[in-house]
Amino acid sequence: MEALKRSTRYQLTGKRKRHEENQMCSVDTGVVQVPYEFLCRVTKITERFNEIRHFSIHFSLSENDGQRLFTHDISSMRHTSSFVPEKTIVGRDRDKDIIVDKLLSGEGENGGNHVSIMAIVGMGGLGKTTLGQLVYNDQRLRQSFDNHAWVYVSEHFDVNTITRDIINSLTKGTCEFTELTDLQEKLADEMKDKKILLMLDDVQNERGDCWESLCLPMSSARICKIILTSRSEEVARLVQTMPPHRPSCLSFDESWSLFKQVAFPVDQEFDATPANLIEIGKNIVKKCNGLPLAVKTLGSMLCYETDENIWVDVLENELLHMEKSRYQACQH
Repeated sequence: MEALKRSTRYQLTGKRKRHEENQMCSVDTGVVQVPYEFLCRVTKITERFNEIRHFSIHFSLSENDGQRLFTHDISSMRHTSSFVPEKTIVGRDRDKDIIVDKLLSGEGENGGNHVSIMAIVGMGGLGKTTLGQLVYNDQRLRQSFDNHAWVYVSEHFDVNTITRDIINSLTKGTCEFTELTDLQEKLADEMKDKKILLMLDDVQNERGDCWESLCLPMSSARICKIILTSRSEEVARLVQTMPPHRPSCLSFDESWSLFKQVAFPVDQEFDATPANLIEIGKNIVKKCNGLPLAVKTLGSMLCYETDENIWVDVLENELLHMEKSRYQACQH
């Protein structure tokens, strides 16, 4: 009898284990298909989270940090315009001339396709938007086109919104249409038989169908030259009709010149700056690895600052020990 009980218990246990295994298998194989756009958004959110975590670790942030040197309004940094104070830009004249010459040469124009596209590609903080502003405002380029439009795109690539923004920029008015068909007809009408220069800043979308839908009405133009900026090599490969332009990082002399502009806005102030602060400043610039955004951010933190301890704190902050992998492009 005892042997029969043990046999029955073994059979029940075996059935239970097989049932649990079957359940696990059903969970593993019953994966719900996730839309590609949703997957892309989740990926970008994860990357952004890791970025924030990295900054948190290397800044060693805590509730007791004490006085903050600066507080940025993140939302105010999210939008760009075509305006650029050219006198404050350092080290981008050659890049600008290369791009302008290519756009004026007719490179990228393919047969009956009137739309040609050049991407400015590089890591964040490299100055892609600034370079785009210089190109967009170049007088040689301006005089070669009938109309111009600047649109800030960012991560949310909504064809309706971008099309409406292009129309608004071209007409200097406000388009009230909401349906894509109406918007595309309006844009096609605005571009018809004209030479158009279009700048799309911070493009992150990697879906070919969205890009095709956006470009569809532009075929009505006599010529439509599009410049876009992006961190993504995949975006460049998707849209380009000519090789992308990859700006290099600034040289030390260019970085130091930019740092002085921001940290010492008045020439007399720099002349009166103690030699030890100048030496610390040069070491800070070296650690920025030629990234204009890093140079300007740290320079603005130290503007009108005379306390040597604060300069040393900025120099020794672990944030400046940037990973070599992120700056390989600057070493070439």
